[in-house]
Amino acid sequence: MIIYAKTDCEYCLETIKILSESGIHHVLTLLDKAPDFHNKLKQQYEWPTVPIILKVDKSNHKEEFIGGCDDLKKFLKELYGD
Repeated sequence: MIIYAKTDCEYCLETIKILSESGIHHVLTLLDKAPDFHNKLKQQYEWPTVPIILKVDKSNHKEEFIGGCDDLKKFLKELYGD
């Protein structure tokens, strides 16, 4: 998983906690000091808020856009169940 986040975002912190407690490997990129890059991501994924969460397929390195924290919860529930 790739997580784009900001340090002052409660949903970002919750996302990191969920992934860490679930043992899911992830890469975290903080956007606090990179507003231009953040704006590029917002346009690229058509997602206005953080976190921006992506799943990366290990076999072909393709990215799948998941969404934000609530979307991650839904994704994990579908993948692993309750």
